[in-house]
Amino acid sequence: MLRCLTALPLIICAGLGQAASVDVEQILTIYNAVSSGDFNSQQEVEGRLYVGGDLTGSQIQTGFVADLPNGPNQNVVVLGNATIGKISGRGEIVIGGDANTQIEQSGGNLETFVGGSYSGLNNFNTVTSGQSGDLAFEAKFPQIDFAGIVSYSAYLSGLTGEDLVFADPNQKRFDALNNAIQSEGDNWDASRVTILNVSLDQLSSGTFLADVDQDETVIVNVSGTAGTYGMNASGGKSAATQILWNFYEAETLQVNSAIIGSVLAPNAFISGFGGSTEGSVLAREISLTNGELHLQPFRGDLPDQPGQVTAVPLPASLPLLLAAFGGLAVLRRRYS
Repeated sequence: MLRCLTALPLIICAGLGQAASVDVEQILTIYNAVSSGDFNSQQEVEGRLYVGGDLTGSQIQTGFVADLPNGPNQNVVVLGNATIGKISGRGEIVIGGDANTQIEQSGGNLETFVGGSYSGLNNFNTVTSGQSGDLAFEAKFPQIDFAGIVSYSAYLSGLTGEDLVFADPNQKRFDALNNAIQSEGDNWDASRVTILNVSLDQLSSGTFLADVDQDETVIVNVSGTAGTYGMNASGGKSAATQILWNFYEAETLQVNSAIIGSVLAPNAFISGFGGSTEGSVLAREISLTNGELHLQPFRGDLPDQPGQVTAVPLPASLPLLLAAFGGLAVLRRRYS
């Protein structure tokens, strides 16, 4: 599924000078939080973090869970500047601009690379600054096609689905209705995918109960440009890896209670996060103030977008990556 057009670090595509695609399924599996713009934090992100703008706030602990999904060594990626009180983690932290922050090891070895200058307290961690322009440093930054993700979110919203009407506004049950639609992709079993349509206003209150089989995917297409998610979760978090909330129209979203499942809101500024969200979040901007993002890698099955070319990412060494780009450095750009 070709929705992210450039490569993860050290990954190339079996094509002439073409970078590997990284699709939405992969992004929501590899990363616990992704923003095309800025990310403000006072909490923790258990899995990997990708920030397309600046990282700000008081503190963040991220990339520290023992069994992270397979992916790059870079557990924290910031394309812009990092002006946050403290970053805790393990593996690698890469910051494209300047960094003014305390960086400390959490749960394993930690190494930090900074494109510009570094100032701050360094605890049990190696910081290498002034790396901008170095080919090996530039190759550490995955490039995500956020415009393609916006297009894909809109595509999902147009799939044939079941409009939800709640008989009891206080008990909102999202059953797996097995609402099959014609399969669009070779490896996508539409008979195991439920498409549900709901408005953002309907999600402002009540109780959410998901009834999802182990091998089923639920895509909840949410209309509305602004609003609040305030439903209380019931029945535990066991279905979190199989649910995708697609806020395809949202521009501002206030989260006042725990969301069970991954969130796709590429045009939205999301704030609050009352309660801990069980799943990955991809948005334009994120302000993580009241709750944590818990690692529940997306395991569902999403359809191919017609008209897009499927590319198969293949692991490669750095020399192969550089050869694929004609010896040029991978450019880092801020997308929003």
